[in-house]
Amino acid sequence: MFDRSTWRMQVGRKLDGFARNPRQEIVISSGPVMLLTYLASVTLEPFLNAFEEEPITAIQTLASISAIPEMNAVVRRAPSMRYQLTHLLEYELRHSTQWRSAIEQLLVGVDTVQLARQRLHGLDSDWFIDALRNEIIDLSPTEFLELHRRLNDSLKSFYGIFQEMRQRKGTYTQEELILIYVGLSDSSAAVRAQAARRLGEYAWSPSENMVNRLIQIALYDNDLESRNAAARAVGALKDRIHTPVILEVLSARLRDQDRFVRTATAMLLSHLGELAGTTSMVEGLVQLLHDPDSYAREAAAHALGTMGVNATAAPVIGALAQALQDDNEHVHDAALDSLTHLRELRDVQTTVPPRITTPTSPAAPAKPHPEAPTAPEPHRHDDTSELLAPSLTR
Repeated sequence: MFDRSTWRMQVGRKLDGFARNPRQEIVISSGPVMLLTYLASVTLEPFLNAFEEEPITAIQTLASISAIPEMNAVVRRAPSMRYQLTHLLEYELRHSTQWRSAIEQLLVGVDTVQLARQRLHGLDSDWFIDALRNEIIDLSPTEFLELHRRLNDSLKSFYGIFQEMRQRKGTYTQEELILIYVGLSDSSAAVRAQAARRLGEYAWSPSENMVNRLIQIALYDNDLESRNAAARAVGALKDRIHTPVILEVLSARLRDQDRFVRTATAMLLSHLGELAGTTSMVEGLVQLLHDPDSYAREAAAHALGTMGVNATAAPVIGALAQALQDDNEHVHDAALDSLTHLRELRDVQTTVPPRITTPTSPAAPAKPHPEAPTAPEPHRHDDTSELLAPSLTR
C-alpha cells in the first residue's frame, strides 16, 4: 500500500544511486536540468507510479503531505506527465508560482533534501547545499521560504540534534524516530553513536527495523564507540525486543569467520545478559574461550558471567577455571570475575529451600480491589516498521 513511509523509502532508494556521483547522476538520468528539478522528479516518481495502480490511495497520501490548492495542478497533470517528467518540471519551476509552491511542499513533506544530504559526504554535501540554495534564490528570492529554512536547519549537525533530543527522555515523534534511523547510517561515527544512544532511551518498543540496524552497528561498525553505544542500546531495550530472533542470529555470529565479529557478538551478548543465557548460547561462548584471538576469548569470558543460571553448570565453571591459565592477563581477569560471580550465583541456588506446596481445590478468580491500581498499558510499538529493514545477515 502506498503511504507516506513507502513514498519516503522509495525516494531514499533512488537517492542511493545519486549519492555515488551526484552531478553525473543528474545528467545521466535527467539531462542538463537544475538540481531542484532532479529532486522534484525523484520525489514525484513514486507518486506517479502509485497513481497508475491505486489512484485514490495515491491522492490520499498526497493530501496527507499537503492539501494546499496548488497540489491540484499535480493531480490534474499526473496522467500525462510521467514520461516527460523532468522537462515539464524544469519548465514549470521556471515559469509557474503555483508549481513552485507545490514542489516545495512535496520536498518538505517527503523530506527529500534531508534524505539526499544524509547520503552525501564532504564536498558533495557542500555542493548540494550551495547549488540548491542558489537555484531557489535565482528562481524567486521571495518564495521557497520553508525550503530555505530547511536548508539552514540542515547545517545544524545531527550530533547537535541528538544532543538536544536527550531532553525528550525517550518520548519521540515519528519524525524524530526517522531522524534516529537516518543517523544510524550517517557517515560520522560520532553521529551513529549518538543516534544509538537516543534509540536506547526510547520509552516504547522500537520497530524490528530499528533493532536490526542497531545489531548491524554493534557487530560490524568499524568504530569502537559506535559498536559499544549500539550494544548498550540493545541491552537497554532487551525487555522490549524480539529476543528469539536476535539470539538465533547471534548464535551463528559466534562462529563467524571474522574475529572482530565474534568478539563484538560476545560483547553484545553480555549486554543482553540472562535473556541470552540459553544452553546453546552458553555452549557457544564456552567454545569461544578457545578462540585464537585473545579479544574474542576475553569477551567470551566476560559474557559467560552475565548468562545466569545456565552458566553455573559444572562444564562452564570448569572451562572458566581453565581460562584462568590463559597467557593473556585480560582473559584471566575476565574469567576470574565471571567465575567468582557464577560460583556465588550457584551457591545461592543450592541454598534456597524448595517451596512446599499442598494441593488445593480450584479457587474462584480473585476480584480486584476497588482501589487497586490498574495494570500498566502494554509497550507501544512505533510505526516506523515501513522503513527499510536491513537483513540481520551480512
